[in-house]
Amino acid sequence: MSDYGATRSAAARVTDRHSRMLRNLEDKTMMTIIDPPSGWKYGFPKPLPDEVEDVLEWLVGEGYPQSEIDAYGKHFYCRYWEKQNE
Repeated sequence: MSDYGATRSAAARVTDRHSRMLRNLEDKTMMTIIDPPSGWKYGFPKPLPDEVEDVLEWLVGEGYPQSEIDAYGKHFYCRYWEKQNE
């Protein structure tokens, strides 16, 4: 992937995150779930708090190893989905 592609990908993730936050403001009954690669080994998927600004920092704080993030390099990704609050 070119540097442009990596930049575009990062910008798209920021835009997606912003869109999710706006939807959550409109409907407080929804929460965002995050699931990093091999997340099941570390207690994921988990709800992602709306106030999180640095997702990678939050993942490490929640027990996801920095070494897993580093191993993927610029190809690190997480799955996200919306779930109804219970």
